[in-house]
Amino acid sequence: MHSLFSFVPFLVILLAESRERTSKQIAITGILAGLAIWLSYVNIVIIPIMALALFLRNAKWQDYGLLYATCTGVLLIHIWVRSTFDPGFHLAEFSGTEVRGLDYSHLRDLETYKRLYLVFIEALPGSSMLPEMFGFDASTMRSIWNWFICVGVGATLITFLRNRNQSILLALAISLIFVLLYAVSPFYDGHIDRDNYVYSRHLTYILPLLVFLTIYGLNKLRLNVIWLSLFIGLASIGSMRFMLQNSEANPKYREAGWVLGTKLGHDPERLGKIADQQPERSEALMEGMGWSITASILGTNLTEEERLAKFEKIRSGIRDEHLESFNNGVQIAFEKGMQPKLEVKLRPLILNQEVAK
Repeated sequence: MHSLFSFVPFLVILLAESRERTSKQIAITGILAGLAIWLSYVNIVIIPIMALALFLRNAKWQDYGLLYATCTGVLLIHIWVRSTFDPGFHLAEFSGTEVRGLDYSHLRDLETYKRLYLVFIEALPGSSMLPEMFGFDASTMRSIWNWFICVGVGATLITFLRNRNQSILLALAISLIFVLLYAVSPFYDGHIDRDNYVYSRHLTYILPLLVFLTIYGLNKLRLNVIWLSLFIGLASIGSMRFMLQNSEANPKYREAGWVLGTKLGHDPERLGKIADQQPERSEALMEGMGWSITASILGTNLTEEERLAKFEKIRSGIRDEHLESFNNGVQIAFEKGMQPKLEVKLRPLILNQEVAK
């Protein structure tokens, strides 16, 4: 979903270049922005960019009001729909303002804000998903790719400072704001060496624009043919190697189990039947289910007793042959860096309950 909406930043820049700016057009833009955010929250970056575009056009305050009134109206309808109708996540009982059960309590932790620079040396290069090549491991190749991004975007910034092109300014602003918002979001994953695209799925929204800015900037450098050949060659070869890898050599069934547990965790019997249909992969599937069910229940705002009781009710429905794998998933949910961040004191309580059984 996130990669499918990677065209939106380009569309925003195109709309910002529109010469005419009537009230009707502004209202339609606000409605479209609200619908885009409704469909995928990664489009939240549209909100500050729209304000910047209006500022660059010396818009009147009425234009700001109309734009954000229409956008807010659509989003209020969205929250009402999420709160009123079945969202499909019966286990966690997410509220209308949560995003997949993840809240924003981590923003009170000062450690969170270290991500504002770590994202540029961990998550962003990791999102390239380049495999090991030319005798270098994946982390090294991704760091090399990241240096190309830095050089290219830096050259683009210098170009903007010289000619003050509005489209380039908006592209740079969208990229920077999105990466920083991602850094402080509950979805942040600060690893450069992940081998599963799932962890970098949110950054796929902005990668096409970042690559465009990189190519644009490298083209402005001396020896631009060499710069472009190296960058495009690295990205092309890495992408082909990644796509041609044997998927069975590194299966992602635990992640698939996580998705199943998040959506169907209220029905452990059904989860067991799904795992039984894949006997060779059932352990990984159940680990993912245990991981997501633990996070979904213990990460809620219920009282401690309510959370433990609800969790144990679900776990009691897991058949004995699946329990060990399920409990391995429980352990994963408490690992450092996992979101939502669970209370450590709950871990021995859950484990002790299992021992007692």
